[in-house]
Amino acid sequence: MRCQECIKLTPDILKCDGEPVPFHDSFAALEASARSGCELCTVLFWNIQKFRWGRDERLIRHAELARSSDPLAVRWYDMGKIFTGHVVQGLEVLYRNMALKKRLAYSVLQDPAEVDLPVPNSARLPSYTDRIHAWIRLCDTEHKTCHTHSAQQATNPARPARLLDVQPQELIDVVRLVRFDEAKGPYAALSYSWGDRPHAATTTSLNIRQRMDSISLSDLPRTFTDAIAFCREMNVRYLWVDALCIIQPWPGDVLGLQDWETQSAIMGYIYANAIFTIAAQGAANADIGLFPDKAPFDLNPRSCPLFLNGDGSSLYVKAEPPEWVASVGESALQRRAWVLQERLLSTRLIHFTQHGIFWECAERCASEFEPGSTETGGLLTLSVMFPPTSGPENAGKKKNDIMLEWTGILADYSERNLSVVTDKFPAISAIAQRVTLLTGDTYLAGMWKSRLFDDLLWTGMWKFPSFRQRPSEYVAPTWSWASVIGKTSHNSVGTSDRRVARVVSVSVNLANPANPFGRIQPEASLQLAGRIRHNVFATAHVTAEDDAPWHDLWFEVPEGHALANITGGSKGGARHSGIAAVWFDVAGDHLTQAFSALLMTGNSRRDAWDSDTIVPDPEHQRISSTAMLIIPGGDDSGRYVRIGQANVRDLNFFVGCQEEVVELF
Repeated sequence: MRCQECIKLTPDILKCDGEPVPFHDSFAALEASARSGCELCTVLFWNIQKFRWGRDERLIRHAELARSSDPLAVRWYDMGKIFTGHVVQGLEVLYRNMALKKRLAYSVLQDPAEVDLPVPNSARLPSYTDRIHAWIRLCDTEHKTCHTHSAQQATNPARPARLLDVQPQELIDVVRLVRFDEAKGPYAALSYSWGDRPHAATTTSLNIRQRMDSISLSDLPRTFTDAIAFCREMNVRYLWVDALCIIQPWPGDVLGLQDWETQSAIMGYIYANAIFTIAAQGAANADIGLFPDKAPFDLNPRSCPLFLNGDGSSLYVKAEPPEWVASVGESALQRRAWVLQERLLSTRLIHFTQHGIFWECAERCASEFEPGSTETGGLLTLSVMFPPTSGPENAGKKKNDIMLEWTGILADYSERNLSVVTDKFPAISAIAQRVTLLTGDTYLAGMWKSRLFDDLLWTGMWKFPSFRQRPSEYVAPTWSWASVIGKTSHNSVGTSDRRVARVVSVSVNLANPANPFGRIQPEASLQLAGRIRHNVFATAHVTAEDDAPWHDLWFEVPEGHALANITGGSKGGARHSGIAAVWFDVAGDHLTQAFSALLMTGNSRRDAWDSDTIVPDPEHQRISSTAMLIIPGGDDSGRYVRIGQANVRDLNFFVGCQEEVVELF
């Protein structure tokens, strides 16, 4: 089927002089035509959605197109042999007033076999096993990094308590749980999203005995049964699925809680020791399956002839293969917090996406569309990010480098979702264990003892304060990044800055003393000593200087105070104000209440930050100090809670303040 705009495209009109030919009235009209079934518009629209840009640029470009009401045009191009040594011909879609030369280019080839893309469908599953076996053989025989990773994991004694036997007595309609020491052969692991609610198929302390005997496939969600079918096709007899292989506890269930605590503590190693991980990237919940059902428009479009009626019928518009960023990096599964460590610890992954099957290991990324790809821009396993401290090819990373990797992981992890808010620490515990193994450092509520001061300088991403909130149940003390739901940024003391406050003491009570990386009790406490400015207020500051959360921080200056002279109110009642970038930890109106600012760091513009000497500061060009913003905890204990952080440009903001020791919880 062709729309009227595409029917009008003929070789004479399109290729005569290379001038733009009017096309659809807008991007919205192109999308409507594609969804109505026009084959050429479908290929063009698909490529706009899946074009090979970086994530941010692709989203911006797509949004730019979607908002635009400008008409579109198409133009033929022929680059000859100038750049590639062979003739490159194609089609351009121009937009944004055409004169601005905003355009998207599409390859046009003579052989449709070169550009046809397979259509995802669970019925195709057996045909893919040969390709996946080939990827595994290549990884086994040629990938040194993957060998190193596997060898490291093999030395770890942690193993799952149970596995799912997908072929008990060669039965087709049932599976069963077996103890790990009964399993004869390797196992695969499943990485998937539970969805908004726990699934009814979970193993509990009430049904585990029966499940050691048999589990009917009809009682399992589609993602589980698809994974079971895949393992059977791959001749892998055992599968690990958390909902089935770990007892899921309910309140007061001692057996279930003990099993969950023990198994969740080693979950990272369970994925690391699997022969491969099956990642259900396209499924937002366990009922969707490895191959989500899709409308015809959403299937990968095949190539289509550029012209109709036999005119230039040997020319086909190429449908670009799905890209990694859209298919894997932005999938429904990647919004799940647990999945980050599942990916980082897995030896190799087979991604089942909405667009097709992708392969990933430490040395290679490939797909069913580009099976011979040698692209290496995908996943880095923990063995690559955090190499061993000694070895023939790698002397190991310095501790600072390892911590830098850790803060990058936290930035990614913090914006992912958890079905159970109290899983904040368990869901990243395997990565924390790896850091401890390599550095010998002590883990404290998501932070590290040796660099606790620096770790306290985290901030919430200020552009999205409404997305941040405190969890409904206790997860972490307010001074930890884990105390908020939402994306955080993690900083260190700059080379030109000096630490002004100091950590006096810190204590964390573990929910399970045997697992320092798991959940913690509400009694976690931190004592800091530093100069504190009390009764501070914030007023939003509108500035075109840059894109930052600027506020005016101000406080009342006592009568006779030296600061009164520079505020113009020497008789008292004057306000001293300093401009600051303020990051409040959670959404809320902190502009109407007073808070305290605890001076944490200061840069070299002031020689002595404990001095009460007024310093002329006419320029206000550089941020001069970092302060933790705190308020009383409200329980009459004298303790404080953190509410944010500010970078204050005023060198005199803390003049006259005394050092105090405060306790935060």
